[in-house]
Amino acid sequence: KETPERKFGLIEADSCSIAMEAVSDFLPQLKDHIAQHLSEKYRRGNLVVRTGDDGRVAWGGIGKRSLDTKEEDYFSTVIHGKRIFYSLDGFFQANLSILPRLFEKIYALDCWGADTIFYDLYGGVGLFGVGLSDHAGKIYLIEESESSLKVARYNAAQFSNIEVIAGKVEHHFPELLNRCQVQEKKHVAMPISIVSHFLKYLSKSCLSLIIAVITHVASRRLARPPSASAVKLLAILVN
Repeated sequence: KETPERKFGLIEADSCSIAMEAVSDFLPQLKDHIAQHLSEKYRRGNLVVRTGDDGRVAWGGIGKRSLDTKEEDYFSTVIHGKRIFYSLDGFFQANLSILPRLFEKIYALDCWGADTIFYDLYGGVGLFGVGLSDHAGKIYLIEESESSLKVARYNAAQFSNIEVIAGKVEHHFPELLNRCQVQEKKHVAMPISIVSHFLKYLSKSCLSLIIAVITHVASRRLARPPSASAVKLLAILVN
C-alpha cells in the first residue's frame, strides 16, 4: 500500500485462486521475503514465483541476477513421459496441469511422422520441441534470449533430433525454409502469426496441407521472405 514515506508499497494477498497450490501457499512467506529485500531506494520489480512437479517453490525479481538459476536448481515437469526443464529467468506455462491435455490435442493432428520437420519459432526453453520430439523427424528451435537458450540446450541434449539455433526468427526461419524445402517433407511451424507472413509468398499449389491454429503471439514482419517454391507448410494453432 502507498504510504507518505514510500510511494510504492505492497498489496497484500494471502492466496491466489488461479495459481498452482504450491505457489498460492507460498504467498504469505513471499511477503516476508520481499520486505527483507526492499530498500528505501527500490522503486519497482517484476516478481517471478515458480514451482515444478516436485512442489519446490522459488522466487526472484528484486536485485540484479536474482532470477539466475543453476542447472541443479532447474524446475521440471513431465509431459507424456518427456521431462522438460525450466528456470526462473524465462517464460514457461504457469499452470502445468493444462499441458498434457494441450499436447493430446496437438498429437491428434494428422501431420506428424518421421517425414515431418517441425519449426519451433520463438521456442523459449523448448516446451513444444521436447513435447513433440517423438512426433517429428527433425525439430528446429529458434530463440534469441540467452537465458532461454541456456535451458533450451539443456533440454535438447536429451534428444538427437532437436537442433537449437541462437538468433532472430526473422533471420533464421527464411533460411531454414529455403534449405529444407527441397526435401519431400511435411513442414510444420508455430506460432501462426509469424508463419502467416510467408503464405502470401507461396503459390496455391504449394499449400497442400491444411492451415489450422496452435498459439498466438504478437505479429512480427520478417525482413527476408523465402522464395515462392514448393514448400509444404502447415501452421498449427490450437488456442
